Amino acid sequence: MSNINSISQENSSEQKISLDYNIQESSSLSSSESLGSNAALRLASTATYGDDQTYSVPLGSLRKETNNTLIEMNTFLKNLENLLRQINLSPYNNPKLEESHIYIWNEINKKEDSFPKIEIENYLGELRYPTPSFICFDQYIYAEDVQTRGYRKFVKEYDNLISNSSFGHIYDFREIIKYLLNEVTNIKLSLIKDFGVDYEDEAQQQVAAYYLYWLKMATHYKELFTKAITASPTGIPEAEVDKTTKKQAAQFQAFFSIRVNSLTTSIDSQLDSLHKDLVTHCDVFYQSYLGPALRFKTKVTSDFALDLRTSQMVAEMPRLSEEVAIAVLSAEGNFKSVLTDLLERRNSTSQKIDLIYQSITQRRKYTSYISQLSIKAIQKAKIVTSNVDSRYASLLSNIYVDGLHSSSLQSSHSLLDDLSGDSHPQYLLRSGGIINGNISVENNAKIDGVQIKTHSHDGVDGSLRISSLDIDYTTVRNEIGLNASADEITISIDSYQPDILQGGVPVADVNISIDIPDSFKDKYDFEILYVEI
Repeated sequence: MSNINSISQENSSEQKISLDYNIQESSSLSSSESLGSNAALRLASTATYGDDQTYSVPLGSLRKETNNTLIEMNTFLKNLENLLRQINLSPYNNPKLEESHIYIWNEINKKEDSFPKIEIENYLGELRYPTPSFICFDQYIYAEDVQTRGYRKFVKEYDNLISNSSFGHIYDFREIIKYLLNEVTNIKLSLIKDFGVDYEDEAQQQVAAYYLYWLKMATHYKELFTKAITASPTGIPEAEVDKTTKKQAAQFQAFFSIRVNSLTTSIDSQLDSLHKDLVTHCDVFYQSYLGPALRFKTKVTSDFALDLRTSQMVAEMPRLSEEVAIAVLSAEGNFKSVLTDLLERRNSTSQKIDLIYQSITQRRKYTSYISQLSIKAIQKAKIVTSNVDSRYASLLSNIYVDGLHSSSLQSSHSLLDDLSGDSHPQYLLRSGGIINGNISVENNAKIDGVQIKTHSHDGVDGSLRISSLDIDYTTVRNEIGLNASADEITISIDSYQPDILQGGVPVADVNISIDIPDSFKDKYDFEILYVEI
Protein backbone atom coordinates (compact mmCIF):
# COMPACT_ATOMS: atom_id res chain seq x y z
CA MET A 1 0.00 0.00 0.00
CA SER A 2 2.97 2.31 -0.53
CA ASN A 3 1.24 4.52 -3.05
CA ILE A 4 -1.63 5.09 -0.62
CA ASN A 5 0.15 5.40 2.69
CA SER A 6 2.65 7.88 1.32
CA ILE A 7 -0.03 10.49 0.69
CA SER A 8 -0.04 13.31 3.20
CA GLN A 9 -2.96 13.41 5.61
CA GLU A 10 -3.30 17.12 4.93
CA ASN A 11 -5.28 16.49 1.74
CA SER A 12 -9.02 16.76 2.21
CA SER A 13 -11.61 14.58 0.48
CA GLU A 14 -13.74 17.72 0.11
CA GLN A 15 -11.19 19.27 -2.25
CA LYS A 16 -12.41 20.71 -5.54
CA ILE A 17 -12.45 18.26 -8.39
CA SER A 18 -10.32 19.78 -11.11
CA LEU A 19 -9.77 18.53 -14.63
CA ASP A 20 -7.38 21.35 -15.46
CA TYR A 21 -4.36 19.10 -15.16
CA ASN A 22 -1.53 19.37 -17.66
CA ILE A 23 0.75 16.85 -19.20
CA GLN A 24 3.91 17.65 -17.29
CA GLU A 25 2.34 17.34 -13.84
CA SER A 26 0.94 13.83 -14.06
CA SER A 27 2.92 12.29 -16.89
CA SER A 28 5.16 9.33 -16.22
CA LEU A 29 7.31 10.23 -19.22
CA SER A 30 10.92 11.14 -18.52
CA SER A 31 12.11 14.69 -19.05
CA SER A 32 13.85 13.70 -22.27
CA GLU A 33 10.58 12.31 -23.60
CA SER A 34 8.40 15.24 -22.56
CA LEU A 35 6.28 16.77 -25.26
CA GLY A 36 7.98 20.17 -25.31
CA SER A 37 6.50 23.50 -26.25
CA ASN A 38 6.25 22.86 -30.00
CA ALA A 39 4.59 19.45 -29.58
CA ALA A 40 2.47 20.25 -26.57
CA LEU A 41 -0.91 18.63 -26.43
CA ARG A 42 -3.59 21.19 -27.14
CA LEU A 43 -7.08 19.87 -26.61
CA ALA A 44 -10.01 22.15 -25.92
CA SER A 45 -12.82 21.08 -23.60
CA THR A 46 -15.08 20.94 -26.64
CA ALA A 47 -14.06 20.18 -30.21
CA THR A 48 -15.76 21.21 -33.41
CA TYR A 49 -16.84 18.53 -35.81
CA GLY A 50 -14.57 19.72 -38.59
CA ASP A 51 -11.48 20.52 -36.51
CA ASP A 52 -8.49 19.53 -38.66
CA GLN A 53 -5.82 20.62 -36.22
CA THR A 54 -3.07 18.02 -35.99
CA TYR A 55 -1.63 17.11 -32.62
CA SER A 56 1.73 15.43 -32.22
CA VAL A 57 2.99 13.13 -29.49
CA PRO A 58 5.88 10.67 -30.00
CA LEU A 59 4.38 7.25 -30.68
CA GLY A 60 7.06 5.43 -28.69
CA SER A 61 6.46 7.71 -25.73
CA LEU A 62 2.71 7.12 -25.96
CA ARG A 63 3.23 3.35 -25.88
CA LYS A 64 5.46 3.69 -22.85
CA GLU A 65 2.95 5.98 -21.18
CA THR A 66 0.20 3.42 -21.82
CA ASN A 67 2.24 0.61 -20.23
CA ASN A 68 3.13 2.79 -17.25
CA THR A 69 -0.52 3.74 -16.76
CA LEU A 70 -1.58 0.10 -16.86
CA ILE A 71 1.05 -0.80 -14.26
CA GLU A 72 0.05 2.09 -11.99
CA MET A 73 -3.66 1.36 -12.29
CA ASN A 74 -3.21 -2.37 -11.67
CA THR A 75 -1.02 -1.67 -8.66
CA PHE A 76 -3.59 0.73 -7.27
CA LEU A 77 -6.35 -1.83 -7.87
CA LYS A 78 -4.39 -4.46 -5.94
CA ASN A 79 -3.82 -1.98 -3.12
CA LEU A 80 -7.55 -1.30 -2.91
CA GLU A 81 -8.28 -5.02 -2.83
CA ASN A 82 -5.69 -5.54 -0.09
CA LEU A 83 -7.45 -2.86 1.95
CA LEU A 84 -10.77 -4.63 1.44
CA ARG A 85 -9.17 -7.94 2.46
CA GLN A 86 -8.72 -6.47 5.92
CA ILE A 87 -12.52 -6.24 6.19
CA ASN A 88 -14.31 -9.50 6.98
CA LEU A 89 -18.08 -9.24 7.03
CA SER A 90 -20.38 -11.19 9.32
CA PRO A 91 -22.98 -13.11 7.27
CA TYR A 92 -25.49 -13.09 10.14
CA ASN A 93 -26.62 -9.46 9.80
CA ASN A 94 -28.58 -10.15 6.66
CA PRO A 95 -30.64 -13.36 6.14
CA LYS A 96 -30.35 -13.13 2.36
CA LEU A 97 -26.57 -12.71 2.55
CA GLU A 98 -26.31 -15.65 4.95
CA GLU A 99 -28.38 -17.83 2.62
CA SER A 100 -26.25 -17.03 -0.43
CA HIS A 101 -23.08 -17.41 1.67
CA ILE A 102 -24.08 -20.95 2.64
CA TYR A 103 -25.02 -21.70 -0.97
CA ILE A 104 -21.56 -20.72 -2.24
CA TRP A 105 -19.77 -22.99 0.21
CA ASN A 106 -22.08 -25.87 -0.58
CA GLU A 107 -21.14 -25.41 -4.23
CA ILE A 108 -17.43 -25.17 -3.41
CA ASN A 109 -17.64 -28.43 -1.47
CA LYS A 110 -18.85 -30.17 -4.63
CA LYS A 111 -15.68 -29.28 -6.51
CA GLU A 112 -12.82 -31.72 -6.86
CA ASP A 113 -9.56 -30.09 -5.87
CA SER A 114 -6.31 -31.00 -4.15
CA PHE A 115 -6.59 -28.37 -1.42
CA PRO A 116 -6.31 -30.05 2.01
CA LYS A 117 -9.41 -30.45 4.13
CA ILE A 118 -10.02 -27.61 6.57
CA GLU A 119 -10.30 -29.02 10.09
CA ILE A 120 -12.49 -26.96 12.43
CA GLU A 121 -12.60 -27.64 16.16
CA ASN A 122 -15.93 -29.11 17.37
CA TYR A 123 -17.19 -29.45 13.80
CA LEU A 124 -18.93 -32.82 13.40
CA GLY A 125 -20.32 -32.42 9.89
CA GLU A 126 -19.11 -34.09 6.71
CA LEU A 127 -18.26 -31.00 4.62
CA ARG A 128 -14.69 -30.86 3.40
CA TYR A 129 -14.75 -27.08 3.92
CA PRO A 130 -17.17 -26.18 6.72
CA THR A 131 -19.09 -22.97 6.01
CA PRO A 132 -17.07 -20.17 7.67
CA SER A 133 -18.64 -17.71 10.10
CA PHE A 134 -17.23 -14.78 8.11
CA ILE A 135 -17.10 -13.47 4.54
CA CYS A 136 -13.68 -12.51 3.27
CA PHE A 137 -13.13 -10.30 0.24
CA ASP A 138 -11.53 -13.20 -1.66
CA GLN A 139 -14.93 -14.89 -1.56
CA TYR A 140 -16.45 -11.82 -3.21
CA ILE A 141 -13.75 -11.79 -5.92
CA TYR A 142 -14.35 -15.49 -6.53
CA ALA A 143 -18.13 -15.01 -6.75
CA GLU A 144 -17.70 -12.14 -9.24
CA ASP A 145 -16.17 -14.56 -11.76
CA VAL A 146 -18.89 -17.22 -11.52
CA GLN A 147 -21.86 -15.99 -13.54
CA THR A 148 -24.68 -18.15 -12.17
CA ARG A 149 -27.79 -17.01 -10.35
CA GLY A 150 -26.72 -18.08 -6.85
CA TYR A 151 -23.35 -16.36 -7.13
CA ARG A 152 -24.89 -13.18 -8.57
CA LYS A 153 -27.27 -13.08 -5.61
CA PHE A 154 -24.32 -13.23 -3.21
CA VAL A 155 -22.53 -10.42 -5.06
CA LYS A 156 -25.66 -8.27 -4.93
CA GLU A 157 -26.21 -8.79 -1.20
CA TYR A 158 -22.53 -8.15 -0.48
CA ASP A 159 -22.72 -4.92 -2.49
CA ASN A 160 -25.77 -3.74 -0.55
CA LEU A 161 -24.15 -4.41 2.81
CA ILE A 162 -20.73 -2.92 2.18
CA SER A 163 -21.97 0.14 0.26
CA ASN A 164 -23.60 1.67 3.33
CA SER A 165 -20.61 1.04 5.56
CA SER A 166 -17.81 3.41 6.53
CA PHE A 167 -15.50 1.72 4.00
CA GLY A 168 -17.96 1.65 1.10
CA HIS A 169 -15.95 4.33 -0.72
CA ILE A 170 -13.01 1.93 -1.10
CA TYR A 171 -15.30 -0.59 -2.72
CA ASP A 172 -16.71 2.04 -5.13
CA PHE A 173 -13.23 3.33 -6.03
CA ARG A 174 -12.27 -0.23 -6.93
CA GLU A 175 -15.22 -0.48 -9.31
CA ILE A 176 -14.29 2.77 -11.10
CA ILE A 177 -10.63 1.77 -11.41
CA LYS A 178 -11.65 -1.57 -12.92
CA TYR A 179 -13.71 0.23 -15.56
CA LEU A 180 -10.91 2.68 -16.39
CA LEU A 181 -8.46 -0.21 -16.66
CA ASN A 182 -10.65 -1.82 -19.30
CA GLU A 183 -10.57 1.38 -21.39
CA VAL A 184 -6.79 1.72 -21.04
CA THR A 185 -6.39 -1.93 -22.06
CA ASN A 186 -8.36 -1.24 -25.24
CA ILE A 187 -6.12 1.73 -25.95
CA LYS A 188 -3.07 -0.50 -25.66
CA LEU A 189 -4.60 -3.08 -28.01
CA SER A 190 -5.41 -0.32 -30.51
CA LEU A 191 -1.80 0.89 -30.44
CA ILE A 192 -0.74 -2.66 -31.29
CA LYS A 193 -3.33 -3.38 -34.01
CA ASP A 194 -3.95 0.00 -35.62
CA PHE A 195 -0.50 1.64 -35.48
CA GLY A 196 2.82 0.72 -37.01
CA VAL A 197 6.35 1.62 -35.97
CA ASP A 198 5.63 5.28 -36.63
CA TYR A 199 2.70 7.44 -37.67
CA GLU A 200 1.48 6.95 -41.23
CA ASP A 201 -0.72 10.03 -41.44
CA GLU A 202 -2.28 12.86 -39.45
CA ALA A 203 -5.29 10.74 -38.49
CA GLN A 204 -3.13 8.49 -36.36
CA GLN A 205 -1.55 11.53 -34.73
CA GLN A 206 -4.98 12.88 -33.82
CA VAL A 207 -6.14 9.57 -32.29
CA ALA A 208 -2.86 9.21 -30.40
CA ALA A 209 -3.29 12.65 -28.86
CA TYR A 210 -6.79 11.72 -27.69
CA TYR A 211 -5.41 8.48 -26.26
CA LEU A 212 -2.83 10.42 -24.26
CA TYR A 213 -5.54 12.63 -22.84
CA TRP A 214 -7.45 9.51 -21.80
CA LEU A 215 -4.39 8.19 -19.99
CA LYS A 216 -3.96 11.51 -18.16
CA MET A 217 -7.59 11.39 -17.08
CA ALA A 218 -7.22 7.85 -15.68
CA THR A 219 -4.06 8.83 -13.78
CA HIS A 220 -5.80 11.94 -12.45
CA TYR A 221 -8.63 9.96 -10.89
CA LYS A 222 -6.24 7.37 -9.48
CA GLU A 223 -4.39 10.17 -7.66
CA LEU A 224 -7.68 11.76 -6.56
CA PHE A 225 -8.92 8.48 -5.06
CA THR A 226 -5.59 7.92 -3.33
CA LYS A 227 -5.85 11.26 -1.55
CA ALA A 228 -9.49 10.63 -0.66
CA ILE A 229 -8.67 7.30 1.01
CA THR A 230 -6.01 8.80 3.26
CA ALA A 231 -8.17 11.83 4.16
CA SER A 232 -10.66 11.77 7.01
CA PRO A 233 -14.34 12.33 6.20
CA THR A 234 -16.10 15.50 7.31
CA GLY A 235 -17.42 15.16 10.85
CA ILE A 236 -19.73 16.94 13.25
CA PRO A 237 -17.98 19.27 15.73
CA GLU A 238 -17.79 17.57 19.11
CA ALA A 239 -19.44 20.54 20.81
CA GLU A 240 -22.55 20.08 18.68
CA VAL A 241 -22.66 16.36 19.39
CA ASP A 242 -22.47 17.04 23.13
CA LYS A 243 -25.40 19.45 22.96
CA THR A 244 -27.77 17.05 21.22
CA THR A 245 -30.25 15.05 23.28
CA LYS A 246 -30.72 11.31 22.87
CA LYS A 247 -33.99 11.87 21.01
CA GLN A 248 -32.47 14.49 18.71
CA ALA A 249 -29.50 12.24 17.99
CA ALA A 250 -31.81 9.36 17.04
CA GLN A 251 -33.85 11.66 14.79
CA PHE A 252 -30.72 12.93 13.08
CA GLN A 253 -29.55 9.35 12.58
CA ALA A 254 -32.83 8.44 10.92
CA PHE A 255 -32.59 11.46 8.62
CA PHE A 256 -28.97 10.76 7.71
CA SER A 257 -29.77 7.07 7.07
CA ILE A 258 -32.33 8.13 4.49
CA ARG A 259 -29.69 10.34 2.85
CA VAL A 260 -27.16 7.47 2.86
CA ASN A 261 -29.64 5.08 1.25
CA SER A 262 -30.58 7.67 -1.37
CA LEU A 263 -26.95 8.36 -2.22
CA THR A 264 -26.18 4.63 -2.40
CA THR A 265 -28.99 4.13 -4.90
CA SER A 266 -27.67 7.07 -6.94
CA ILE A 267 -24.08 5.74 -6.85
CA ASP A 268 -25.19 2.26 -7.94
CA SER A 269 -27.11 3.75 -10.87
CA GLN A 270 -24.16 5.93 -11.89
CA LEU A 271 -21.76 2.97 -11.65
CA ASP A 272 -24.06 0.92 -13.88
CA SER A 273 -24.04 3.71 -16.46
CA LEU A 274 -20.25 3.98 -16.26
CA HIS A 275 -19.93 0.21 -16.63
CA LYS A 276 -21.96 0.32 -19.85
CA ASP A 277 -19.68 3.01 -21.30
CA LEU A 278 -16.30 1.64 -20.24
CA VAL A 279 -16.94 -2.10 -20.27
CA THR A 280 -20.11 -3.21 -22.06
CA HIS A 281 -19.79 -0.90 -25.09
CA CYS A 282 -16.05 -0.23 -24.90
CA ASP A 283 -14.82 -3.25 -26.86
CA VAL A 284 -17.44 -2.66 -29.55
CA PHE A 285 -16.43 0.98 -29.95
CA TYR A 286 -12.71 0.25 -30.35
CA GLN A 287 -12.97 -2.94 -32.40
CA SER A 288 -15.99 -2.19 -34.59
CA TYR A 289 -15.86 1.58 -35.03
CA LEU A 290 -12.64 3.35 -34.14
CA GLY A 291 -10.23 0.66 -35.32
CA PRO A 292 -11.83 0.04 -38.75
CA ALA A 293 -12.34 3.78 -39.37
CA LEU A 294 -8.71 4.56 -38.53
CA ARG A 295 -7.29 1.70 -40.60
CA PHE A 296 -9.47 2.51 -43.61
CA LYS A 297 -8.48 6.15 -43.52
CA THR A 298 -4.81 5.34 -43.15
CA LYS A 299 -4.58 2.48 -45.65
CA VAL A 300 -7.10 3.59 -48.29
CA THR A 301 -8.44 7.11 -47.99
CA SER A 302 -5.11 8.87 -47.45
CA ASP A 303 -3.57 7.41 -50.62
CA PHE A 304 -6.60 8.29 -52.73
CA ALA A 305 -6.70 11.83 -51.36
CA LEU A 306 -3.01 12.26 -52.15
CA ASP A 307 -3.51 10.97 -55.71
CA LEU A 308 -6.37 13.39 -56.27
CA ARG A 309 -4.20 16.34 -55.23
CA THR A 310 -0.86 15.41 -56.82
CA SER A 311 -1.51 13.21 -59.86
CA GLN A 312 -3.33 13.45 -63.18
CA MET A 313 -6.17 11.27 -61.96
CA VAL A 314 -8.82 13.99 -62.32
CA ALA A 315 -7.83 14.72 -65.91
CA GLU A 316 -7.27 11.14 -67.00
CA MET A 317 -10.11 9.44 -65.10
CA PRO A 318 -12.75 12.08 -64.41
CA ARG A 319 -15.63 9.71 -63.64
CA LEU A 320 -13.58 7.50 -61.32
CA SER A 321 -12.09 10.59 -59.73
CA GLU A 322 -15.60 11.81 -58.95
CA GLU A 323 -16.40 8.52 -57.21
CA VAL A 324 -13.10 8.66 -55.34
CA ALA A 325 -13.83 12.18 -54.16
CA ILE A 326 -17.25 11.12 -52.86
CA ALA A 327 -15.74 8.09 -51.09
CA VAL A 328 -12.93 10.15 -49.57
CA LEU A 329 -15.33 12.76 -48.24
CA SER A 330 -17.57 10.05 -46.80
CA ALA A 331 -14.65 8.27 -45.13
CA GLU A 332 -13.31 11.58 -43.78
CA GLY A 333 -16.71 12.41 -42.35
CA ASN A 334 -17.03 8.97 -40.77
CA PHE A 335 -13.58 9.26 -39.21
CA LYS A 336 -14.33 12.75 -37.87
CA SER A 337 -17.54 11.43 -36.35
CA VAL A 338 -15.73 8.55 -34.62
CA LEU A 339 -12.99 10.91 -33.44
CA THR A 340 -15.62 13.21 -31.96
CA ASP A 341 -17.21 10.21 -30.24
CA LEU A 342 -13.82 9.39 -28.71
CA LEU A 343 -13.59 12.88 -27.25
CA GLU A 344 -17.20 12.78 -26.08
CA ARG A 345 -16.53 9.47 -24.34
CA ARG A 346 -13.77 11.18 -22.38
CA ASN A 347 -15.98 14.17 -21.51
CA SER A 348 -18.91 11.95 -20.53
CA THR A 349 -16.70 9.71 -18.42
CA SER A 350 -15.22 12.69 -16.59
CA GLN A 351 -18.67 14.06 -15.81
CA LYS A 352 -19.94 10.72 -14.55
CA ILE A 353 -16.92 10.02 -12.35
CA ASP A 354 -17.12 13.55 -10.93
CA LEU A 355 -20.77 12.99 -9.99
CA ILE A 356 -19.99 9.60 -8.47
CA TYR A 357 -17.09 11.04 -6.50
CA GLN A 358 -19.25 13.84 -5.13
CA SER A 359 -21.93 11.33 -4.11
CA ILE A 360 -19.33 9.11 -2.45
CA THR A 361 -17.93 12.06 -0.51
CA GLN A 362 -21.42 13.04 0.63
CA ARG A 363 -22.24 9.49 1.70
CA ARG A 364 -18.99 9.23 3.67
CA LYS A 365 -19.94 12.43 5.46
CA TYR A 366 -23.39 11.21 6.48
CA THR A 367 -22.04 7.78 7.46
CA SER A 368 -19.54 9.55 9.69
CA TYR A 369 -22.34 11.66 11.19
CA ILE A 370 -24.35 8.54 12.05
CA SER A 371 -21.32 6.95 13.67
CA GLN A 372 -20.60 10.05 15.76
CA LEU A 373 -24.20 10.30 16.98
CA SER A 374 -24.22 6.66 18.05
CA ILE A 375 -22.65 7.65 21.38
CA LYS A 376 -25.89 9.47 22.17
CA ALA A 377 -28.49 7.34 20.36
CA ILE A 378 -28.58 4.08 18.43
CA GLN A 379 -25.41 2.06 17.99
CA LYS A 380 -24.76 1.02 14.42
CA ALA A 381 -25.06 -2.70 13.75
CA LYS A 382 -21.65 -4.31 13.60
CA ILE A 383 -21.19 -5.84 10.17
CA VAL A 384 -17.54 -6.88 10.52
CA THR A 385 -16.15 -9.77 12.49
CA SER A 386 -12.72 -10.68 13.83
CA ASN A 387 -13.48 -14.40 13.67
CA VAL A 388 -11.43 -15.22 10.57
CA ASP A 389 -9.42 -18.12 9.21
CA SER A 390 -6.71 -17.43 6.62
CA ARG A 391 -7.05 -20.94 5.17
CA TYR A 392 -10.33 -19.99 3.50
CA ALA A 393 -8.78 -17.05 1.64
CA SER A 394 -5.95 -19.34 0.46
CA LEU A 395 -8.48 -21.90 -0.74
CA LEU A 396 -10.53 -19.34 -2.68
CA SER A 397 -7.48 -17.86 -4.36
CA ASN A 398 -6.52 -21.34 -5.64
CA ILE A 399 -9.90 -22.40 -7.02
CA TYR A 400 -9.92 -22.18 -10.80
CA VAL A 401 -12.95 -20.49 -12.32
CA ASP A 402 -13.71 -21.79 -15.81
CA GLY A 403 -14.82 -19.28 -18.42
CA LEU A 404 -14.36 -15.56 -18.95
CA HIS A 405 -16.32 -12.71 -17.39
CA SER A 406 -19.72 -12.39 -18.98
CA SER A 407 -22.64 -10.07 -18.65
CA SER A 408 -24.39 -10.28 -15.29
CA LEU A 409 -27.70 -10.35 -17.16
CA GLN A 410 -26.70 -13.19 -19.47
CA SER A 411 -26.96 -16.81 -18.41
CA SER A 412 -23.64 -18.57 -18.86
CA HIS A 413 -25.59 -21.73 -19.78
CA SER A 414 -26.51 -20.08 -23.06
CA LEU A 415 -22.81 -19.76 -23.90
CA LEU A 416 -22.22 -23.50 -23.43
CA ASP A 417 -19.09 -22.78 -21.40
CA ASP A 418 -19.89 -24.30 -17.99
CA LEU A 419 -22.21 -27.23 -18.61
CA SER A 420 -19.80 -29.51 -16.76
CA GLY A 421 -20.49 -27.60 -13.55
CA ASP A 422 -23.18 -28.73 -11.13
CA SER A 423 -25.19 -25.52 -11.51
CA HIS A 424 -28.49 -27.31 -10.85
CA PRO A 425 -28.03 -29.87 -8.04
CA GLN A 426 -31.56 -31.22 -8.58
CA TYR A 427 -30.31 -32.84 -11.81
CA LEU A 428 -27.79 -35.64 -12.29
CA LEU A 429 -24.82 -34.88 -14.52
CA ARG A 430 -23.84 -37.26 -17.28
CA SER A 431 -20.48 -37.59 -15.59
CA GLY A 432 -22.05 -38.71 -12.30
CA GLY A 433 -23.59 -37.31 -9.18
CA ILE A 434 -25.02 -38.04 -5.74
CA ILE A 435 -28.52 -39.41 -5.09
CA ASN A 436 -29.87 -38.41 -1.68
CA GLY A 437 -33.35 -39.96 -1.92
CA ASN A 438 -35.26 -42.99 -3.19
CA ILE A 439 -35.52 -43.58 -6.93
CA SER A 440 -38.62 -45.15 -8.52
CA VAL A 441 -38.52 -46.80 -11.94
CA GLU A 442 -41.75 -46.81 -13.92
CA ASN A 443 -42.99 -48.18 -17.27
CA ASN A 444 -40.51 -51.07 -17.13
CA ALA A 445 -37.65 -48.65 -17.74
CA LYS A 446 -34.19 -50.18 -17.81
CA ILE A 447 -30.86 -48.94 -16.47
CA ASP A 448 -27.84 -50.10 -18.47
CA GLY A 449 -30.07 -52.76 -20.04
CA VAL A 450 -31.27 -54.17 -16.71
CA GLN A 451 -34.88 -54.09 -15.57
CA ILE A 452 -34.51 -53.30 -11.87
CA LYS A 453 -37.62 -55.04 -10.43
CA THR A 454 -37.28 -58.38 -12.26
CA HIS A 455 -33.54 -58.92 -12.69
CA SER A 456 -32.17 -62.16 -11.19
CA HIS A 457 -28.54 -62.24 -12.27
CA ASP A 458 -29.25 -65.12 -14.65
CA GLY A 459 -27.16 -63.58 -17.39
CA VAL A 460 -30.18 -63.22 -19.66
CA ASP A 461 -31.55 -59.81 -18.66
CA GLY A 462 -28.27 -57.97 -19.14
CA SER A 463 -26.86 -58.62 -15.66
CA LEU A 464 -23.84 -60.81 -14.96
CA ARG A 465 -24.58 -64.44 -14.19
CA ILE A 466 -23.68 -65.55 -10.65
CA SER A 467 -20.95 -68.20 -10.52
CA SER A 468 -21.30 -71.14 -8.16
CA LEU A 469 -17.81 -70.39 -6.95
CA ASP A 470 -19.15 -67.14 -5.48
CA ILE A 471 -21.72 -68.93 -3.25
CA ASP A 472 -20.80 -69.56 0.40
CA TYR A 473 -22.28 -72.98 1.11
CA THR A 474 -20.43 -73.57 4.38
CA THR A 475 -21.77 -70.52 6.20
CA VAL A 476 -25.34 -71.30 5.18
CA ARG A 477 -25.00 -74.93 6.27
CA ASN A 478 -23.66 -73.92 9.66
CA GLU A 479 -26.36 -71.30 10.14
CA ILE A 480 -29.11 -73.82 9.36
CA GLY A 481 -27.47 -76.30 11.74
CA LEU A 482 -27.98 -79.56 9.86
CA ASN A 483 -27.63 -82.50 12.31
CA ALA A 484 -27.55 -86.04 10.96
CA SER A 485 -29.80 -88.59 12.68
CA ALA A 486 -28.76 -92.14 13.39
CA ASP A 487 -30.74 -93.52 10.45
CA GLU A 488 -29.59 -91.03 7.83
CA ILE A 489 -26.86 -91.16 5.30
CA THR A 490 -24.54 -88.21 5.83
CA ILE A 491 -22.50 -86.92 2.93
CA SER A 492 -20.02 -84.11 3.42
CA ILE A 493 -17.43 -82.44 1.24
CA ASP A 494 -14.17 -82.24 3.14
CA SER A 495 -12.26 -80.28 0.52
CA TYR A 496 -12.92 -78.77 -2.87
CA GLN A 497 -10.24 -77.42 -5.22
CA PRO A 498 -11.40 -76.28 -8.69
CA ASP A 499 -8.93 -75.89 -11.53
CA ILE A 500 -8.81 -75.43 -15.30
CA LEU A 501 -6.50 -77.66 -17.33
CA GLN A 502 -4.61 -76.52 -20.37
CA GLY A 503 -7.08 -76.26 -23.21
CA GLY A 504 -9.84 -74.83 -21.03
CA VAL A 505 -11.08 -78.08 -19.45
CA PRO A 506 -12.53 -77.43 -15.97
CA VAL A 507 -11.74 -80.00 -13.28
CA ALA A 508 -12.08 -80.24 -9.52
CA ASP A 509 -10.34 -82.29 -6.78
CA VAL A 510 -12.97 -83.20 -4.20
CA ASN A 511 -12.72 -85.24 -0.98
CA ILE A 512 -16.10 -86.60 -0.01
CA SER A 513 -16.96 -88.37 3.29
CA ILE A 514 -20.03 -90.66 3.46
CA ASP A 515 -21.40 -91.98 6.73
CA ILE A 516 -23.74 -94.96 6.20
CA PRO A 517 -25.72 -96.38 9.13
CA ASP A 518 -25.20 -100.09 9.90
CA SER A 519 -28.84 -100.74 9.14
CA PHE A 520 -28.18 -99.82 5.49
CA LYS A 521 -25.24 -102.16 5.12
CA ASP A 522 -25.54 -104.78 2.35
CA LYS A 523 -28.96 -103.39 1.41
CA TYR A 524 -28.01 -100.74 -1.15
CA ASP A 525 -25.44 -100.08 -3.81
CA PHE A 526 -24.08 -96.53 -3.86
CA GLU A 527 -22.73 -94.74 -6.92
CA ILE A 528 -21.44 -91.14 -7.05
CA LEU A 529 -22.73 -89.14 -10.00
CA TYR A 530 -22.19 -85.45 -10.78
CA VAL A 531 -24.37 -83.04 -12.64
CA GLU A 532 -22.73 -80.13 -14.43
CA ILE A 533 -24.54 -76.84 -13.79
